[in-house]
Amino acid sequence: VFGPGDSSSSGLYAIAGCSHPDDYHVDPGCNAQPDPVAKHLAFEIWETAMIDRLDALQQDFPTRAPMKMGDVGYTGMETMFIRSSIRDAAYNGKGLPLEFYLSYDLDWHESRTYFDDFRSIPGQRMKPCNETLLMEETDIKHYVKLTQDTDGAVVGLQGKLQARCWNDFWWLAPTCRDLPEQCVPVVTGGNGWFLYLFMQVAAKFRMPLAIGTVAGWKDYLELPRLYDYLMYWWTPDI
Repeated sequence: VFGPGDSSSSGLYAIAGCSHPDDYHVDPGCNAQPDPVAKHLAFEIWETAMIDRLDALQQDFPTRAPMKMGDVGYTGMETMFIRSSIRDAAYNGKGLPLEFYLSYDLDWHESRTYFDDFRSIPGQRMKPCNETLLMEETDIKHYVKLTQDTDGAVVGLQGKLQARCWNDFWWLAPTCRDLPEQCVPVVTGGNGWFLYLFMQVAAKFRMPLAIGTVAGWKDYLELPRLYDYLMYWWTPDI
């Protein structure tokens, strides 16, 4: 049986025989006695998922947890990217290197002027926070512990800690939370790839970021051509 997943983590849960692998951050449906496993291989599982999820699966379900069979033959990198046209406009205009994180410090620079207002991106093209990893309690607890940004999280209706969302679609960094117009948009895809790591970077280095997730793959490919923002991407792009 073949099928897509929205992240490396969901691939691990699919191989383990969980019935709802894409819902791994809520309830992936990993029954003690699963139906016969129909998926046997996941390709290109990123190391972040291996660290976060594989150990837990091996501990909870040792008889059917995935096994790492080896590397795919190349080293990948996933991080925050900027389009060259935005980078060049800032450097040619003000000598501002937007590929450098300190260039986003509001006390010294006005990097926001080179980006679109995140509020101009239509909500129908964004994924609600409650459908992303902003609801992942483990990640949000880790974020609060590392940054002490207690205002960046709230206790949800089910009593679990979750990220505090702005207008249902965006998480705002501490440095622009009270002044949303100062936020630089950062957009990711899937179920919120790299979300909580971007949150940590924003809090640690005083980057005024508004972080959101697009609604689908079509939006992920089209929106960068329509709006100027930072985005999650990976290399090599194959």
